[in-house]
Amino acid sequence: MMNTSPQDNTLATRHSDMVLDDPLISLAAKGLFVSISYLGNKCKLSSLNKYSSDRQSVILSSLDELLNAGYVKFEDGFVSIKPASTFGVK
Repeated sequence: MMNTSPQDNTLATRHSDMVLDDPLISLAAKGLFVSISYLGNKCKLSSLNKYSSDRQSVILSSLDELLNAGYVKFEDGFVSIKPASTFGVK
């Protein structure tokens, strides 16, 4: 059995956990956050549509949730995860 410590976790994983543990964020928004993380910062909103069967209105609602919570930023059609030190700051 491999022994792991909290230091073995990457910083990105711990920051994602902050969002995933937030009880005020819907599962849809958490899934969108993970998708943004997978695609990388400055992913196009149109790229997110390709990875979901959800209507665009659902994706936009989830994006609004993440924006209002201060987890992501949206500029010129591109979505990025904010630095964890600024999570919760709008």
